[in-house]
Amino acid sequence: MQLIKTLFILTLLLNQTTMFAMEKHKYSGNNLVNVLSMREIGMQCPNVNKAMKELWFARYKKGLKKQFVEWNKPQELIGHRGEVNSVAIWENKIVSGSSDETVRVWENGQCLQELIGHEGDVLSVAIWDNKIVSGSSNETVRVWENGQCLQELKGHKGDVRSVAVWGNKIVSGFFNAVRVWDETGECLQELKGHRGEVNSVAIWDNKIVSGSSDETVRVWENGLCLQVLHGHERGVISVAGWGNKIVSGSHDKTVRVWDENGQCLQVLKGHKDTVNSAAGLGNKIVSGSRDKTVRVWDAELLTDNVSLSRLKQAQHEMLAAGIDCDDCERKNSTPEYMAAQLRLIGIYGQDSN
Repeated sequence: MQLIKTLFILTLLLNQTTMFAMEKHKYSGNNLVNVLSMREIGMQCPNVNKAMKELWFARYKKGLKKQFVEWNKPQELIGHRGEVNSVAIWENKIVSGSSDETVRVWENGQCLQELIGHEGDVLSVAIWDNKIVSGSSNETVRVWENGQCLQELKGHKGDVRSVAVWGNKIVSGFFNAVRVWDETGECLQELKGHRGEVNSVAIWDNKIVSGSSDETVRVWENGLCLQVLHGHERGVISVAGWGNKIVSGSHDKTVRVWDENGQCLQVLKGHKDTVNSAAGLGNKIVSGSRDKTVRVWDAELLTDNVSLSRLKQAQHEMLAAGIDCDDCERKNSTPEYMAAQLRLIGIYGQDSN
């Protein structure tokens, strides 16, 4: 069985205005990073070279509507000598972490920097402006800027499976705890409470969210656990903030949407395997699964449990996908007219053939 563990960056262009996207998640590939451009073109399909074309069905308020999507040939970013475990995006920069113990920074298809220093697999990366954060199986986090390692954050008692950064704060998830670090490299807090591996962390403002193999999502603020969100029937693999809501993906094949009071607003069903990543932006939720699909959900139709779009890359498992953005003011914009550039980050796994 051939292994094609390749990472794709899917860019969905809904209109002309661009909005930078940040990151999303983990666990993938071999030594290839592929960039796949994907453009919505409504009912008209111009006569251009096509690497792949697929008919989507999108259900909006006005009923069923057909859309054509064109996928251009992927751009391969070659250089890693081991599996690609994590990617992050900031504007036009792509950061990748690999089992070859390196972090690479890419722009316009070129490798700008190779960051060397970890003595174990790089399992997670995050980026904020010029600051790159990477977590490793050697129980450390490294902070990089302009190609230089500024700090090595030690003290974890296990693989650092997830990292997140917000301004001057860094969050790392490991074993059954979460650590919060400041810009000097001092550990401000160690957040304990999970009874299983912490697989994913997210941070915005003063709020931290963590997802664990103990089947729970925890919400933290100022060192205190505000809420424990129960509902998933298997381990939580992905968490992300979405305005005042939280989106989580799980081994139980579902995506859950939680409100600020810790209530589960919706269980999104449809994936046939583990949901490795999920995120929300404006009036959409995107989820990526090992069932080889990315699903785009219309938040305004969540009560109907309707999937807005189903993106398929049939020969590969989708091990991660997500979106994030610095500007979510267009929450009421429709999918047809929302002026934004969303970056869907996908990591594809084992060839099913």
